[in-house]
Amino acid sequence: MLTVTDKAVTKFKELLADENKPEALIRVFLQSIG
Repeated sequence: MLTVTDKAVTKFKELLADENKPEALIRVFLQSIG
């Protein structure tokens, strides 16, 4: 469980750091709240 959460957090941080894919980040953000 902790490992999966760690992976999810790491992946999300990678998306945040990746300024070349704003559309992907927005898509993930919208899915998170909607």
